Amino acid sequence: MNIDSGFQDRLGLFYSGLSSPGEHGFDNKNDLYGLILSLYEERIRNRDVIIAADGILNQLPFELLSDSKGSYVLENTNLSYTNSVALLLNTGKRTSPSKYKVLAFAPEYDNYDGSDKQIRGDDLTALNWTANEINGIKSYFDVMTMTGDNATKDMFKDNQKKYSIVHFAGHGIVDDKDPMKSRLAFSSLEDSNDSPYLFTQELLGMEIENDLEVLSACKSRLGEIINGKGTLSLDRSFIYAGTKRVVMSYWQVDDQSTSQLMQSFYQNLKSGMTKSEALRQAKLEFLETAPPEKQHPFYWGAFVVIGDDSPLFTKSYHIRVFLSVFLVFSLILWLTGDLRKSK
Repeated sequence: MNIDSGFQDRLGLFYSGLSSPGEHGFDNKNDLYGLILSLYEERIRNRDVIIAADGILNQLPFELLSDSKGSYVLENTNLSYTNSVALLLNTGKRTSPSKYKVLAFAPEYDNYDGSDKQIRGDDLTALNWTANEINGIKSYFDVMTMTGDNATKDMFKDNQKKYSIVHFAGHGIVDDKDPMKSRLAFSSLEDSNDSPYLFTQELLGMEIENDLEVLSACKSRLGEIINGKGTLSLDRSFIYAGTKRVVMSYWQVDDQSTSQLMQSFYQNLKSGMTKSEALRQAKLEFLETAPPEKQHPFYWGAFVVIGDDSPLFTKSYHIRVFLSVFLVFSLILWLTGDLRKSK
């Protein structure tokens, strides 16, 4: 495909339309689909597809293109992404499902300057839904929550190795000029001189062995484009540091909508879906129930899965759990009946 300046302009217009509700340009998705995926429409329909894009195509969420029937690609195709084939193959050893525990951060930004808009982005404003988000995950996983003064960079660095899943719900900042300065913003302690920011450069020097890192923050997918190797972004830095899979976003995300989407994602993960299918279903579930003013992809379409896409929980795991519960329940009934007979 010839990626000329005209194509780049159309892609830029499409991205602007996705990341800003009401902006012009969102309706050109059919044009991009014809240029990129139309030849493969029947091959990818109802299939699992891994996207290894190059160059400027790293900035394109392919599942939000519209096919020849006017449907989003994600409605009929399950997509996941990789920064490079080499990184995809380096997935490491899987954790036992019984050991999946989540370390979840929801930093507070009350002591930062900024407006009151509820967007996870460069402006470090207070966020009202992040604590709700990480507490909601407790319905499906064993979660250690870090909020307020506990949601610091040091707590992340000291504890992340103890958990197989790490979830960050807060602000992410992308530095387009110097990707090494892109960062996650943790809680800032008034009596501390330490920086609350976890920079890309620091991540590259860490050992992170989590099975899954969920960056429920803004633009964690964006960064400097390196031809043949993908994007030098926060998600790529986590993978280089050892994380096997990352969930990340393409643009600044709505706080409340993201909280809802993430809780659905974890519920689907626990049911045995692959990570990309769990996220895909969470998006479709959001679309089914969202009011008209939140049907725009800005509210639900920013997140994608990078890296190994295998499910955390297999069918055999759920069968073992069912049998264990059944045996315990049967034992209780037997003991209850035996006690009654002895009386």
